[in-house]
Amino acid sequence: MEELDPRLERLGAAIAEADAPDAAAIAQARRRFLGGTSAPRRVVTFPRVALAAAAAALIALGGWWWLDGATPTAPTPGYAVEGGGAGPEGWLSSGEAPVRVRFEDGSRVVMAPSARARVAEVRADGATVQLEGGTLDVAVVHRDDTRWAVRAGPYRIDVTGTRFEVQWDPGPERLTVQLTEGSVRVSGPLLDPPRRVSAGQTLVADAAEVSLRTGERAPTPAPPAAPAADPEPLAQADDEPAPAVRGDAAELWAAADRARYEGRAADARRALLRLRRVHRERGRTSFLLGTIAAQRGDRAEAARWFETYLSEHPSGPLAEPALGRLVELSRTPAAARRYLARYPDGAHAPLARTLASPD
Repeated sequence: MEELDPRLERLGAAIAEADAPDAAAIAQARRRFLGGTSAPRRVVTFPRVALAAAAAALIALGGWWWLDGATPTAPTPGYAVEGGGAGPEGWLSSGEAPVRVRFEDGSRVVMAPSARARVAEVRADGATVQLEGGTLDVAVVHRDDTRWAVRAGPYRIDVTGTRFEVQWDPGPERLTVQLTEGSVRVSGPLLDPPRRVSAGQTLVADAAEVSLRTGERAPTPAPPAAPAADPEPLAQADDEPAPAVRGDAAELWAAADRARYEGRAADARRALLRLRRVHRERGRTSFLLGTIAAQRGDRAEAARWFETYLSEHPSGPLAEPALGRLVELSRTPAAARRYLARYPDGAHAPLARTLASPD
């Protein structure tokens, strides 16, 4: 006979130490059963002390032996919303200022102004965020079992641990995914099998086509003349304290993104200005500088930076939101008509139509 498990031996010993029914009581019950007597039977039970001893033994063994080895279910992580409150069904809407959603595992989602999204699901190994419109900055902390996803219309972005920006324009149903770190897989129309997008790449997808571009952030040789004058002289950037990272373009981008995710607008602005002056980074730097200016309430500077983006990348992936921000900032019929001429079904089209036809 195989040797008993030591834990079962301890359990038996604990039960044996309890008071057992005496032999006379057992014999009497046997006679009544065999003799067919109708006298009420005595129910033989362990005294309470015996049950307590058995329970204590089971607890000492770590639970019922047939569940030996099972581990408690990990608690579902929570999240906190900063800069806004949840509406019906958990929908979050950012106005002039961003809304930050911080998760207990350290992951963060920052909603740019005029975005609308909600946390659709939170699990022990990640979460699913639904983007209805606008732009999200997403930073997911990597773990071996991470399962994060962002949904936008018919598209799904699967994330294991990375930083990226996703923009969803529900009018033309256009998705833009721009990777800063790591990689993601994007699935949806015309994306079967799913497309992998890595750091430094930008994917733009709609119902008609999918394009994947690489190197928008790569340093470019300085042109003979600056493509557009910055809203403020770039030399002024040297008068400000330098950001913590003063290295190559990739390090400065990382410093700028980290500062934006953590709400340090001044540090992000300094890093972006240095990217423009030292590495001649155009396009996205001007859009982000406009966003930062709008967040701190400087509408005039914000408008100048968005115009700078449009002059540097007239058909770039951020052209539509740049024009839309100009509509929000100026609220003039001229800005509205300019937007509608290019994006009649864009995310800002309802506001633009109202401003273009005030009557």
